[in-house]
Amino acid sequence: MAHAMIDNLRRSSDGPAAARAWFDFPSAISALSLLVLSLNPGGVRAAVTVPGAPGVQVIPADEVLKDHTVTAPDGTLLFTDWEGVTWRLITDPSDPEITNPSADGFYPADWNAVVSTLDALPDDFLWTTACVVYVLPYPRSGALSSSATDRAIYLSPGVQPLEDGPVLRSTVAHEYGHVVHYTLLPDGDVRWDVYRKLRGIEDESTFYANAAHAYRPHEIFAEDFRVLFGDPVAAGDGSVENPELDSPQYDADLIEFFESLPGLGATADVAEARVPQASWQVFPNPAPLGGQVVLQRTGGEAAVDGEGELGAILVDASGRRAGELQLAPDGAGRWSASLADVAGLRAGAYWLVLRNADGTARSVSLRVIR
Repeated sequence: MAHAMIDNLRRSSDGPAAARAWFDFPSAISALSLLVLSLNPGGVRAAVTVPGAPGVQVIPADEVLKDHTVTAPDGTLLFTDWEGVTWRLITDPSDPEITNPSADGFYPADWNAVVSTLDALPDDFLWTTACVVYVLPYPRSGALSSSATDRAIYLSPGVQPLEDGPVLRSTVAHEYGHVVHYTLLPDGDVRWDVYRKLRGIEDESTFYANAAHAYRPHEIFAEDFRVLFGDPVAAGDGSVENPELDSPQYDADLIEFFESLPGLGATADVAEARVPQASWQVFPNPAPLGGQVVLQRTGGEAAVDGEGELGAILVDASGRRAGELQLAPDGAGRWSASLADVAGLRAGAYWLVLRNADGTARSVSLRVIR
């Protein structure tokens, strides 16, 4: 895959720590705005949960603009990120920081393609990491490239349309690779030595954090993740950014190393219940801690005998059981339950796994908030 395409949507793991933030202060934007899963009355699309990952949220550009930016008295548009760092957004394509301006301005990423790309990643990685993906409407001053931290991905807009295709999908999969290494292989983990040896990047005078982009171990890891676990469009021809490194596609030991990172992965409860078409919905979603939830069939499956005895368990985003819900049917295809019945339940992302009397299982994602 030609990496000249990065000119349109440049990517980097350097992120907020290395770039110039406008200033720091605790975010005034409520974190609850990240958890809204439906269209709000103003017509702006709110955060969307990735179907196969209750812990992964995508915030479309219009929602970022609406709920995660403010306009300073001098007219500067400011964006506050997940870590509470506030950035000046570049709204003028003729700004000196933009070296390849377009008269038409900036093009945010297609959020539908972002969700699709993430949902195509292996379940074990999706279930053992959690992050918020911000589809930025404008680039950040001092951080024009897309970037990632352990809990967030920031997708910068392009100066050309960022529609579904290799540029967007490869970037999304690459940045999620950074989330994986921050979460499952943090710096200082002894397994980095194993990875560097497997990849042939042990020479610390060549491969180090501040080297040229393609020679940074974090970037090599993210590229390997993209090629090994991204969908065919994201993976491309299997080549990676560093021209001196072979594709990881045919390295069995390297593949085994990556596959070992999620650890326990999901429980059998979730794996069995994962189906292509969701047949249930739960509301409200997100649901308040200790509040009531209602389950309703969305169609596509006939009711089964004894369905009034439907059972339900909550499984967290890493695949561990959090507790059991007591469902009460209302006789009209709905079941209600109280989250207060689950001892020790905490706010977070969960699978609500339903099991019919005939033993079949289905699942729906649920966010629980304080």
